[in-house]
Amino acid sequence: MKGRKVLKDLDATKNLFFSLFQKGLGRLTFEAIHNIQERSMTQFLSRKMPMVKVEADRWAKQKATVIVVVDHLTRASKVEQTFHDFDIPAIITKEVQEGILQIMVGSFSHGFELPQDKFVIVTEKGAV
Repeated sequence: MKGRKVLKDLDATKNLFFSLFQKGLGRLTFEAIHNIQERSMTQFLSRKMPMVKVEADRWAKQKATVIVVVDHLTRASKVEQTFHDFDIPAIITKEVQEGILQIMVGSFSHGFELPQDKFVIVTEKGAV
C-alpha cells in the first residue's frame, strides 16, 4: 500500500512530483523520495474481451480496486452490459469502492496499474 500511504500522508501545502527516473528538478530539493512500482496497462484493443476477462479474473482474485474510465454515462451503461455479457462483475459508480471492478465517468489518457497497491485504472480505449 505504499502509493496509497504516500497520497494519504500528503499535506495540502506540499507538492507531489512523479517521475520515471530519480533526478532533481533544478534547484528544487525534495523532502522525501518514494519508489512506487507502476505497470502500464495492456492495450486490449477491440474484440479482445476474452483477454479483458482473464485480467478481470486476476484482479478479482487479488481483490484489486479496478476503475474503468469512460467518457459519459451512456457509454458506461454499454460497457457495463458488455462486461455482463462476458461474466465480468462490474458496477457503475461515482465513488471509488475498494476491492471491486467499477465503471466511472472521467478522463484519463492511459491506464496503469499499481501492483503493490492493488489499484488499476483502465481507459475505455484500452478495454472495450
